[in-house]
Amino acid sequence: MSSGDLKANSPRRRRIGDGVYYLLAGGGGLLVLGAIYREQTLGLLRDTLRGVFGLLFTPVILETSLALGGFCLVILVNGYLRREQRDEWVEIEDDERVGGDPRE
Repeated sequence: MSSGDLKANSPRRRRIGDGVYYLLAGGGGLLVLGAIYREQTLGLLRDTLRGVFGLLFTPVILETSLALGGFCLVILVNGYLRREQRDEWVEIEDDERVGGDPRE
């Protein structure tokens, strides 16, 4: 990412700012609703987490989700490294003649 990508009024910067705003507004709204309906929220949260964690920690699903998560992590890191090292291409010249006698 170059410094020109995040100028003060660039569309990319505006999209990032909008995303952060919506994330904070949505999270704040959920916190307010959770505070208003505290008893129902805690009960719903407890029941949901019990069901989700009970399902996720079964051996087959746990191993599969960890394998897929690891694969996704490797793909993301590879994409990041390739993007960072894009213009570091090195070409090695070969001085040997093609099909020639190596003793010469």
